[in-house]
Amino acid sequence: MGEGTEYMIEQGLSGVLDSRMRVGDRATPRGHGFIRGADYADARIIVFTFTISGVPHSERLDDLISNVRTVWAPTPETDHDLLWNLIGTTYMMRGRVTRLNIEYSSKSAREGRYRATVEWRGVDPFIYEGDEQSMVVPIFDSVGGGFDLATDLPLDMTGAIGLTSNLRNEGGFDAYPVIRFQNNGPQLSWVDVFNESTGVSLRIDTPVQMGQILVVDMFGYQRGDAGPAIHIDGSSRFGDWTQPRTPSALAPGDNVVRFTTDGTDVVCRFTWRSTWL
Repeated sequence: MGEGTEYMIEQGLSGVLDSRMRVGDRATPRGHGFIRGADYADARIIVFTFTISGVPHSERLDDLISNVRTVWAPTPETDHDLLWNLIGTTYMMRGRVTRLNIEYSSKSAREGRYRATVEWRGVDPFIYEGDEQSMVVPIFDSVGGGFDLATDLPLDMTGAIGLTSNLRNEGGFDAYPVIRFQNNGPQLSWVDVFNESTGVSLRIDTPVQMGQILVVDMFGYQRGDAGPAIHIDGSSRFGDWTQPRTPSALAPGDNVVRFTTDGTDVVCRFTWRSTWL
């Protein structure tokens, strides 16, 4: 859609950069004050209007209108990604169409120009980077000599250096990743990822056989997506998430992440999108 197509957007996207809070303040029974409530960001509502142009009364014009009714039909259950480009950067929101209006008149039929309006509501209030980022976090192990001991060492002894990865969230709000643990070796019984920058640890105590992939979907968990947030081949392992169950997130900026496991050949891959509110 847009410039150079048969669907010309008239006035851009309204609501893309809007931010609005649901205010929880309530009046007190005395004085003029309010009880401070919990405030939460509302999902954005994006509205845009475009014209459908074609040869009047032609089969091609009928197809164009049919395409609009199919693609932009209100979807009470299915979520879609809406992407747009702003100053050379692609951004994304996930949501559903809540309203479609195609204006019809004898004049529009005669001229072959129809005006349509779409209302699109995000399933959450966040804006995401259009391109997904991905990085492998190696198993944290002693390298470069030394001793891997949980204690202070004498000055003449060298402590072990572990392998970590630096995962960067370019946005201004926590980015919730999808973490996949692919076991290429003998059965393992636990995995643990620790974000040294935030102090949050996520540990799953569950057996993972050779060739299996344990998926930890913190992105879907935070948004309440359907299906298990932690699973192997769709079989839930949520109960194996150890307490305290603090969702693992990438804070704005750099995140130093450490991965440990009792497995010997495990690939831990993070995928995420930088996130803004």
